[in-house]
Amino acid sequence: MKKIILIMLFALIGLSTTLQAQRRQYYSAGWDVGFPMDKFSDFISDASLRSFFFSGNVFVTDAFSVGFKFGYNSYHENKDRTTYYIDNGLAMTAASYNYAVTVPMQAGGYYHFNVGNMIEPYIGLGLGVNYINEEVFVQDWEIYDNQWAFLLNPEIGVRISFGESPVALGIRCGYNYNFNSFEAFGVEYNNFQSLNLGISLSYTIK
Repeated sequence: MKKIILIMLFALIGLSTTLQAQRRQYYSAGWDVGFPMDKFSDFISDASLRSFFFSGNVFVTDAFSVGFKFGYNSYHENKDRTTYYIDNGLAMTAASYNYAVTVPMQAGGYYHFNVGNMIEPYIGLGLGVNYINEEVFVQDWEIYDNQWAFLLNPEIGVRISFGESPVALGIRCGYNYNFNSFEAFGVEYNNFQSLNLGISLSYTIK
């Protein structure tokens, strides 16, 4: 599955590269705050303020673009004192520090409305992989896991141009759904999900 996803990802990036000389394109860099949802919020409830993303889009028609996106989010939270059950019937009561890093890499398709005007909304869907690192520290105990997860990322957003300038302001809202599984002290955290709100600056090349 991972090999198939990576092949699809690089194929779409290759398609974008091939079309660069023929179509309008834009590249964006920005800040992407992640808010844990569902099981992920049980593990860490605090938002990720340490984040960034970089993306590129190439128009294959006047209104439809394909693109790629790379990102980074770091989540952490100090948990209150809790009783944790360990193997062989042992238990301990202590505070914990939960930590997670996600590095999503995806390709996708996006439909743009009101193309060529100052305000350009869009909707899209990204598919790819997410490298996820989870860690739990409880006194002298550490549980950690690294894994690649399939990523599904529906997204809506808007680009706001500054007159004739190639620079535009971008605002996006995406939902990251990861097909992963992580267990710590007998508790399973499956399918990490997050709501991501981002702001960026983009540069258009015609």
